[in-house]
Amino acid sequence: MKKKEKETNLPGYMQRGVTLLYLVIMTGIFPFFFRNRFFDITSARKDFFQAGTLMLLSCTVVFWLASLRRFQENLKGGKEVDGVDICVLLFMAVVTISSILSPCGSEAFWGNQDRQLGGAFLLLCGSAYFVVSRSYRTSGLLLWVFLLANYTAYAIMICNFFGVDVLHLKEGLKGNISFTGIMGNVNVNSEYFGVVTALMMAFLCKCKERLSRVCFWAGTASGVYACFCTWSDSWLLAVGGGITVLLGLSLMEGSLSGWLQAVAACFCGGMGIKLTEVLDRWLGWENIHIQTLRGQSRLYVLLDWRVLLVLGGVLILAYIAGRSPWIRENRHSQYLQKWGIRALLVVVALGGIAAVFFVLPLEDSFGSGRGYIWKRTISSYMDLPILQKLFGYGPNCFFSFMERLYGTEMQMNHIAWVDAHNEMLQFLAVTGILGVLFYLGMQLFLLISCLRRRQEPMLTVGATGIAAFMLQALVNNPLVFTTPLYFIFLGIIQSKIRKKSE
Repeated sequence: MKKKEKETNLPGYMQRGVTLLYLVIMTGIFPFFFRNRFFDITSARKDFFQAGTLMLLSCTVVFWLASLRRFQENLKGGKEVDGVDICVLLFMAVVTISSILSPCGSEAFWGNQDRQLGGAFLLLCGSAYFVVSRSYRTSGLLLWVFLLANYTAYAIMICNFFGVDVLHLKEGLKGNISFTGIMGNVNVNSEYFGVVTALMMAFLCKCKERLSRVCFWAGTASGVYACFCTWSDSWLLAVGGGITVLLGLSLMEGSLSGWLQAVAACFCGGMGIKLTEVLDRWLGWENIHIQTLRGQSRLYVLLDWRVLLVLGGVLILAYIAGRSPWIRENRHSQYLQKWGIRALLVVVALGGIAAVFFVLPLEDSFGSGRGYIWKRTISSYMDLPILQKLFGYGPNCFFSFMERLYGTEMQMNHIAWVDAHNEMLQFLAVTGILGVLFYLGMQLFLLISCLRRRQEPMLTVGATGIAAFMLQALVNNPLVFTTPLYFIFLGIIQSKIRKKSE
């Protein structure tokens, strides 16, 4: 009977195998794929993702048709869509409508210029989410691919930091140092490595096996080192958000041992880059990347010896206190569990209020000029007619969106605004308020689901990854390098939730 059932479900097994292969390729190959070096790296990644996802969708259609009866039974059995799925579907609908209504014609849908994040690309991202969320089953292979791929990415970044262009990507760029790693410029690398390091920390907190803990500890430490090598500070939002979420979840569990190990790994990564900076002074390397890092005030202050010594002392005291029998016998961990989360919420709330007052009133110089483009993005959006306020100016049409009011200013300053350096403002401009609501909704619904089921280790990782991505997105853009990976990640987390629910 079991053999017959297995044979009748052969398309389902094949679908899972194809999905796993797709995830392995997207995790282990996509971040490294390029052609013609950095010159057309954006179109190379776009073509790679589109080709791989179209093949996945083709196989999915074939396998689902082959098991149509079983698929219909699953739908009747309660495997219906939830709030996350509805938001993704509505976001895809808004993208389609926005592409049709856009004044930019086919460019809005195909996205062949600038960031190349057109409507077709976004629809494929949503489709990949649905296939992965329905077809993926947990596999240790994917976790090892994730580890090995990002160890390699760290190594490439660190080599570039020391002037060793192992892939010869920068040949012909005439000394442009802004291209620092496998993703391209500093902002993209900072975004990618920041979120990956937050995931490494989450795995480290939840892993039980010694080998896994060692691997993720090393991944966290080297990830922080690689983040500093980007000499951009946007990764601080991702890593800081990950640390905060993990602290809150650890307080709820009444144990901070895993969280302290994650913070200690971050500390070691910071110490490593500090020692590198000291050696640069002593040995006279005159490394241009280290010199640039010194000019990043928000980053370089973290490498101050006083900051590092205080943090190191606190970690040592916390470790000693955590192993003290007196604390365990007097049930201090229970008080920590009861009051710690409340104190954390107060600190986060006060920090949020302080951040608002720090940003407002928004100056043009804020965030390396981000305030300048943010204010003009909002102004240009408010000038749109009501229909475009709802559905936006069209995917990948940010330049045309800004040119309406600020074309003369861009010509005078010899600049071209192709993105807003803020995901919400970017989607507000190109997909309207509806696009922003549904894009934000799918993330928040999934984040809440992860927090409700936080006892499951993979869902702790999911909550950490979503929070890290959303925070760094406050100062970065949706891109062909990271947006598809994020949708795939959401699909993996959703597959875990669906499996638990079933």
